Amino acid sequence: MMLPLVPPIVIQQEQAPASVRALETLLREVSERVDVRLLADSTLAGARVVPPNQPVNDASRVEDWLKELVRNIPGGASWVKLWLPPPPRGKRWSGDDVVKYALSLAQLYGKVGAVQEGKSEILATQLPDGPAQSVKDALKLQPVYLLTRRGTRTFSGKWSATFGELTLEIHGNRVTGSYPSSEGVIEGILIGDRLTFTWTEHGTSGGKGWFVLSDDGESFMGKWGSGSEEPNKEWTGKRVY
Repeated sequence: MMLPLVPPIVIQQEQAPASVRALETLLREVSERVDVRLLADSTLAGARVVPPNQPVNDASRVEDWLKELVRNIPGGASWVKLWLPPPPRGKRWSGDDVVKYALSLAQLYGKVGAVQEGKSEILATQLPDGPAQSVKDALKLQPVYLLTRRGTRTFSGKWSATFGELTLEIHGNRVTGSYPSSEGVIEGILIGDRLTFTWTEHGTSGGKGWFVLSDDGESFMGKWGSGSEEPNKEWTGKRVY
């Protein structure tokens, strides 16, 4: 996975519940206020976050605001910046639409979305701001900021696992999850790359287990056990998103 360029940051602290906002709503409000497109893809669907202390009221502050915002997203996230023409009339982009475009560029040219002082990245090429401005004007390019967990080393997301589809969510250092195939529920604690958890199925049977995240964040390996027994049976998964 070639994204993201801005390094992901994983936060282990609990967030104060009183000021938590839905990420999608927060991005929409800021987009309308400063007239800059801010999108999150489906890897952040349902995410809630404590907004940065300083509100953003003009486009020049957006990137500093985003740096603080991703630090506050439980489970980690990152952002990239792309220069794109406006959507066609009647078309409204989603975060996943922009991800598809970025990944296509990345497949052809390598990493995309980097932010460099005094430069603008256009079609995977870093141009000095001076020459870049004439290209932006000619093509009516606008900055698009994309937030994602793609490429972020986190358990959060959807997995194809030993017992079917497994969805995990991170709340500070707590992790909750479910796997519908067995009406299964997981609750655990995350310490570094290791998730230690208890599981229940059909509201009755249960046990304990652990997962360890791979170096690239795209898979995990682990063990599970029934009742009071120590985990000794394999439970693995590969990321869906």
